[in-house]
Amino acid sequence: MSERVHGNTSEAYLWIRVAYRRLRSRMAVRYPPYDKLTAEMVEAGVPGGGGTVLTAKAVRRLWLKVCEDIEAEAKARGKVAKAAPVDWKPQPTRPPAPTAAVAPRPVAAVTPRPAPIQAARPMADITSGQLASLLTKRPPESREERLLEIERTRAELRKRNE
Repeated sequence: MSERVHGNTSEAYLWIRVAYRRLRSRMAVRYPPYDKLTAEMVEAGVPGGGGTVLTAKAVRRLWLKVCEDIEAEAKARGKVAKAAPVDWKPQPTRPPAPTAAVAPRPVAAVTPRPAPIQAARPMADITSGQLASLLTKRPPESREERLLEIERTRAELRKRNE
């Protein structure tokens, strides 16, 4: 690396740039091990910006910057791998040959329908006193109160349905 090309860059940037070929396969995963790379750099004595200790966050930014710079340089030299040649066109394919007819599968036994749900009582069956108590009832405050209210309602409904 020449100082002219990479002047005014940190030692961490230069270290990653020099080690790029060795690191790229290790870093080409969904969650790159930035913490391990940081530990390796600290062990090698590479200082962070302003002489501070490197962090994984700083190493991540530097890695992305190095990758971006190397890609830009390769693009400028015309050595970027293309996804497909410029003159590439999709080739038509034939549909698969028809296969022998398959016999239909037997239909499973039909299960009986569940009993219809009884309709709720019409509002006319509710007395004005019951309606007033429903409208003025305060909501239960604790879990125990809610469970008691549910049990009371179930018992009331059982009585009505008998």
